[in-house]
Amino acid sequence: MLANKDYTSMPEKEWRKIDPPLLPPRDTFVQACMMENVSMYLDKVGFLHWLGGGELVCIFRDGKLLPHNQDIDFMCYAEDMKEACEDLKKYFLDKGYAVRASKGNTRLDVFKQGELVSLEGYVKKGKYRWLKNRKVPCRFFETPAYVSLNGMLYLAPGPIEEYLSWRYSNWKKEYSGDSKKRDKYINKKKLMGK
Repeated sequence: MLANKDYTSMPEKEWRKIDPPLLPPRDTFVQACMMENVSMYLDKVGFLHWLGGGELVCIFRDGKLLPHNQDIDFMCYAEDMKEACEDLKKYFLDKGYAVRASKGNTRLDVFKQGELVSLEGYVKKGKYRWLKNRKVPCRFFETPAYVSLNGMLYLAPGPIEEYLSWRYSNWKKEYSGDSKKRDKYINKKKLMGK
């Protein structure tokens, strides 16, 4: 398990040796607690963030997190992430998390109790926001929608069903967590611009 320290300056080759494995089954109780704590702090400081990955599918479709959901992904604006990254790292370190920021401070990963929450900064380019090779139409960020878990409301790209259909080929069917089938679950044509 990672110690609560900043791993940002660690060379990528060394980081890959200790990068926490994100294999199922995950501890959904710890994930839910981390998701809530991170989101509450981001709300408190006025930092816009949207649930955007498998956790959104699980909550929207099943009303709970599922043990094959590898991590919690919050989408945010890259420009906000760059501006706030150092303050966010300090806060999460003070709260006992291990942290790792990407080069350029557009992504921040926070680890605790073997689980991971990622703040992923999407860069605006025309009608899309991009995270590396993934694109999301800006309109999903501009249409507020919400999901609830354990009495906590989370901002989500909206309309949610339309966003999920954009990102996933068949989000209504539960994904088994099998990495060999992941490519069939992700809607590569739309999400990755292929």
